[in-house]
Amino acid sequence: MLSLQLENWSDLQIFLSVVRTGTMRAASQELGVSHSTISRRIDLLETEIGTKLFDRRGRTLSLLPPGEEFLDRVTAAEEQIRLGKREILGVDQKSEGVVRISLPSQFLFELLAQDFATFLKGYPKIKFDITCTSETVSLNENDVDVVLRTVPKGNLPDLDLFGKKVSIVEFAAYASKDYLSAHNTEKQAKTQTPFANWVGWHDDTRIAQWMKDSSLGHLTTYAKLESFSMHLAAAKAGLGVSILPCFIGDREPSLVTVLDKNEFPTKDLWVLYHRDLKGSARVKLVKDFLIQSISSK
Repeated sequence: MLSLQLENWSDLQIFLSVVRTGTMRAASQELGVSHSTISRRIDLLETEIGTKLFDRRGRTLSLLPPGEEFLDRVTAAEEQIRLGKREILGVDQKSEGVVRISLPSQFLFELLAQDFATFLKGYPKIKFDITCTSETVSLNENDVDVVLRTVPKGNLPDLDLFGKKVSIVEFAAYASKDYLSAHNTEKQAKTQTPFANWVGWHDDTRIAQWMKDSSLGHLTTYAKLESFSMHLAAAKAGLGVSILPCFIGDREPSLVTVLDKNEFPTKDLWVLYHRDLKGSARVKLVKDFLIQSISSK
């Protein structure tokens, strides 16, 4: 039976990285150490354990039976360490320290920037580490503490997550008043004015499909942008028709609705945090702050 009585946890991290990436070179890039260091540490690990863990004959490394057994034990140890970190964070009762937040950029810049400033005046010992992204992040892997996310209407978050649905997000198509007066959106143009066009999204996004399925699906796409802030600027500049969340588009006086919210799906907006952090005072403060701020808009 293989033993985990090792003095250096970093050897186990290297082992896991090699298993998960498939090659020592990929593991060296992931961990930021040299390929020779990875190879040497794996050799030392196998010497300490007393058996070979990897079959190194292919282009990618594969685990030998002892390596499979060792992986089970290392994975279990990794999970215990992760849970231990969560338990320590969860019993933290101090209203101070760093809270890591992940939210889409449009919520920070369009809705919450002033609220964040007000909160920090009231709690100067709390610091924010904010990541602006709409991509999925893992609360289970300690990437962040609190997440603000939109999910398809009616969907529920992961069972390990606590939180509250605070609002719904509606979408509509917008363009500037001047742009609409100079362009035609009808399939059969009755005037000599040029056809309008979409300011689009990349083809693998849901919104790109919304555009195709809408009653303006016949319009061509002028450009493909990747954020709502870019789309807002493009619509205001008269580059075309953009799909925006209504809380952004409706607040901009230079824009008018081209297609209303009935044409597009709605999303539920959640504030989420991991169940292991329910005892953390600073996480609770930030979570409650976000819920109150968004609910008041």
